[in-house]
Amino acid sequence: MKEIKLIAFDIDGTLIKRGSQQIPQDVKDAIKELQNKGIIIVVATGRSSYFIQDDVIETIQPDFYVTVNGHLVVDKNMEPVYKNPISLEETHLLINEAKRLGFSIGLKTQNYIDVYHQFDYFAPRYLSNDMSKLHILRNFEDKELPTEAPYGAFMMGNEEDIFTLDTKLERCVLTYAYKNAYEVFDRDAGKSDGLEFVLNKYGLKWDEVMTFGDAHNDVPMLSKASISIAMGDGHEDAKEAATYITGSVDENGIVNALKRYKLID
Repeated sequence: MKEIKLIAFDIDGTLIKRGSQQIPQDVKDAIKELQNKGIIIVVATGRSSYFIQDDVIETIQPDFYVTVNGHLVVDKNMEPVYKNPISLEETHLLINEAKRLGFSIGLKTQNYIDVYHQFDYFAPRYLSNDMSKLHILRNFEDKELPTEAPYGAFMMGNEEDIFTLDTKLERCVLTYAYKNAYEVFDRDAGKSDGLEFVLNKYGLKWDEVMTFGDAHNDVPMLSKASISIAMGDGHEDAKEAATYITGSVDENGIVNALKRYKLID
């Protein structure tokens, strides 16, 4: 096995306990130790860059952020360096079906989420009633269909209605987020694609990479990395794809795994 030169961390359920905003102090200390050893740190998340928790940006300061499930990669200054939007044709289909069937939909653009149906329903639920980020949501209910493709979509409402889209989409795929909420990404995209761009920037291969994740959308990057770590309370698909299953965020999972592989003291 080659020396690990880059480590990619998912955020929700991995770096940060779901529902929290803070990275545990022992994880912050461990990542600082990795950075002092010259290891490249990347965050790989389904979140858009403007929804990444402040604690990640201010204390971890990764070299790159693989965002929107690999569709958009930004550097440490939040400047885009890789773009892979979803199908514009299928974006229009999603909006039209949302209006026809009555579920809410927001499109993930570089700097905003544009809500094309049921803004008043979408906003408090998507923001988990943290209205401090309301300025990131734009009400596009009365706007024409977009002329530029977004990097993903987020829909909330009756699951049976949303799931009817599954047979109508060819290039995009529905991904379960939580009850009555689904994301839409390109069928051939994922966190591993965004990471591939970063690896090429540094001239690295997957056998020099370690990844941490807990969810179904982490499976591609867990499968490709030389060492992959799934959180103990994560999705079964993530556990099956991982080299090693560690503890949860509350059980010092990241630190214990890094010690197991002798990457920190």
